[in-house]
Amino acid sequence: MAVMIKEPEISEQFDLDDIRKIRTYNAARYEHMTSAEIVADTKEISFYRDKG
Repeated sequence: MAVMIKEPEISEQFDLDDIRKIRTYNAARYEHMTSAEIVADTKEISFYRDKG
């Protein structure tokens, strides 16, 4: 059963608490993925972020 994970809300200051939220979010997303799937997902996100 797939669980929907809500993206974290990031503050305007982008402080340590925001980094913790992102790390927790990513850990939950990657929990059942292989290393190769995680790398591919990270590359895809980076590609879209660079494209604007």
